[in-house]
Amino acid sequence: MTEWIRSSYSSNGYCVEVHHEDHRVLLRDSKYEERGEESPVIEFTPSGWRSFLFVAQEWDRDRPVTISGVVLSNQAYHGEDAICLIVDAHQHLHFTMQEWDAFVSGVYAGEFQPEAIAG
Repeated sequence: MTEWIRSSYSSNGYCVEVHHEDHRVLLRDSKYEERGEESPVIEFTPSGWRSFLFVAQEWDRDRPVTISGVVLSNQAYHGEDAICLIVDAHQHLHFTMQEWDAFVSGVYAGEFQPEAIAG
């Protein structure tokens, strides 16, 4: 069974989840699992993941940015502001501001560095 980690700052039950395996880092949305569905998974190389973490900390939410083939943007989703990670038309994730802020707090705390999530 794949072990997914969540930020210790996550408090609402839904969040960004991360897993490290075989020289890659995977990211998904826990809301899918809660609904009994399989979440799309975005895959990063370790160096791409480090770049993603750096940008996530410093990102100006008013401007979309592309990191390691993933577009990170702030856009409405179901009528609410959301953070969207887009790989293509079939592979994208949407996080509430609260979910994204919890993830970024975990990034600042070092919880998602490849060394930390590898076990």
